This record gives sequence, structure tokens and C-alpha cells, in this order.
Amino acid sequence: MATYGQVARLAGIPQAVITRAKEILANLERDEFGRDGMPRRARRQGRGAPPGQPNLFAVSEPLPPPAEPRDPAVAEVLADLRIADPNRLTPLEALQKLAAWRRKLDGEV
Repeated sequence: MATYGQVARLAGIPQAVITRAKEILANLERDEFGRDGMPRRARRQGRGAPPGQPNLFAVSEPLPPPAEPRDPAVAEVLADLRIADPNRLTPLEALQKLAAWRRKLDGEV
């Protein structure tokens, strides 16, 4: 039976992330929490996220709406994509749509 670490490694998760997750899991399993309720090893004194690492919980400004594409084929594919309901497509219909969009973008249609 594969462990979570093995599965994470197969999924391409960096070893540093796997190691850190194991540390935090061990603390949770031992009920080692600080007064603030966070696992003790989850806190890193004097260290925040590495440079360039976004904070998952930081409030950020919403992204501006994307500019309309200049290429008419891209505009057509995007319009079709916006109205497509992936929850109502069969796998075969989804593949057919994807192939059609690809042909359109490659200029074959």
C-alpha cells in the first residue's frame, strides 16, 4: 500500500514540501498545539514565506477582466467555451469540442 509521501512524490511534489507536511502531521497527531491553536511546527519564528511565494490567505485585488482577443478564431473559441456547460457534456462530446476548437485555432476550419 502506498503512503501519502510516496503518492506525493509520484505527483511531483517537492521533497521539502513532503518533509514539512510530515512534520506538521506528526504535531497534529501528538496534539502539539500552541496557545493560538496552531500546530507548533507550523509556526516558523522570524521566517515568512520564501521570496516570491504568494500567501494563500492574503487578500488580493481582483484580477482585471481579460482583454478581448484580436484573433477572430480565438474570440470564437472563447465565446463557445463561455456557453459550453462541461457538466452536461459526455466525455465524447467534450473531446469532439476540444478537437473542433483546436482545428479552429490551427486555422483548419
